[in-house]
Amino acid sequence: MLGANVLTRKLNVESGNLAVFGKGKVFLKKVLAFMLLLVVLFFNKDNILHWSGKILVKRDKVEKKAPVTILLMGGGYSRAFYAASLHKEGKVGKILFAETEQGETQKLGLSLRSGVMADRLLGHFNVPDKDRLFLSETRNTSTFEEAKVLLKEVTKRYPKVREVLLVTSWYHSSRAKWIFEKMNTYGLDIKSSPTPMPKKWWKSEASFLSVYKEYLKWVYYLVHY
Repeated sequence: MLGANVLTRKLNVESGNLAVFGKGKVFLKKVLAFMLLLVVLFFNKDNILHWSGKILVKRDKVEKKAPVTILLMGGGYSRAFYAASLHKEGKVGKILFAETEQGETQKLGLSLRSGVMADRLLGHFNVPDKDRLFLSETRNTSTFEEAKVLLKEVTKRYPKVREVLLVTSWYHSSRAKWIFEKMNTYGLDIKSSPTPMPKKWWKSEASFLSVYKEYLKWVYYLVHY
């Protein structure tokens, strides 16, 4: 009887050792798989980052001059410069944009409002007054509000216009197009023509943070709208 008990204990110990060994092998495989994944990501990080940015870009084919272009606020210099470049090339006519909500420094007169800055930049880039349509009285707080105000203004001022060009930052373009399509109850054909995406945008801290925030905004907008 004693011998049987000893044998049973030995078998239990050996079974326990085998179980531990089995778990150890599984854990080791997971560690190796994770390390392999890190190696793959490291050597392909540029491609992965490139595509993570490219997914956000919505650029439509524009074959004729757009009579009206909507310039979205934000992006500061780059959006205004790109819109002015399109105007100089004869690809756009009127450039329509609207003022945003004022920040604290703007209320104190210590910095320019987004719309005022865009208007001055467009003027600096030789877009004539007659082609700059600035809705200075609005106080938009989001792209949704911009879409609502600007699409209504287009149909009010130019009831015969059927196509509108949308200018914004490259990383903002897919969400902006999605928002404008949702708010487009006027049957307009909305074409997206964003600023160019830098080849290695992730090398710039500002661009990297903009892309990161854009993904967060996509999540927020999909949940709330």
